[in-house]
Amino acid sequence: MGYSPRQYWEGVGERLGERSENRLLAGEESPFYAVKRSMFLEKLLLPAIGASDRMVLEVGCGPGGNIQWLEERGVQMLGLDLSSAMLQAARRSGVTRLVQGDATSLPIASRAVDAAITVTVLQHNDDEAAARIVAELARVARWRVHLFEDTGGLAIHDRASHWLRRPEWYVAELGRAGYRLETRLRLPLACSELVANGLRAVARRRQPEGAAIPENQMRLESKLLGVTTRIDSLLPPAMGLTRLSFTRSCG
Repeated sequence: MGYSPRQYWEGVGERLGERSENRLLAGEESPFYAVKRSMFLEKLLLPAIGASDRMVLEVGCGPGGNIQWLEERGVQMLGLDLSSAMLQAARRSGVTRLVQGDATSLPIASRAVDAAITVTVLQHNDDEAAARIVAELARVARWRVHLFEDTGGLAIHDRASHWLRRPEWYVAELGRAGYRLETRLRLPLACSELVANGLRAVARRRQPEGAAIPENQMRLESKLLGVTTRIDSLLPPAMGLTRLSFTRSCG
């Protein structure tokens, strides 16, 4: 069977719900992802959200980790996700302003929010669906759209559920919707990302996303991380999580 975003993320949400602890993230809580998330929150997400943004929509909010983190810092958030299981996980964690819906046709009025964001959502959709989502983000946002997606120098469909795109693809799509790029910033974690993805690919043969990570994988990743982060500090970030912030350029 081919990749279906609805079925895939519903399954991830159900596996999160089966675990004893409340999970605020759909991704793994491995040593690498702990470093990546800390850097993402402080270096990419927080600087993007303006003090004047009275309402921010996160499309593809998953179990609500980003919403909870921003609300703790005084940002009024609205979350939307395709998966009912993901939204149930978010509600268990205390997130309340949630809507279930398809990101390619958002059930939200035009210019109803000050800013709209996605965090590693578009990269899990093919070009046609991603373009429709981008157009919807542009429609519902009053002023700003912030994309936080994996990008690289080449466009590659590297996994069944993952499309690595060049930043220029997103710039072109938002440009057609009347937005101009204001900020482009990539986390310096390319080497660590490659190693972590390799370990994850091996683990995925034994366990699906959303399941607990084996201890031996956690230990190995922790050991390798000490080397890969030193390499990352010496090299320009050629690929990885990127902030692309856009402002509406027309009325």
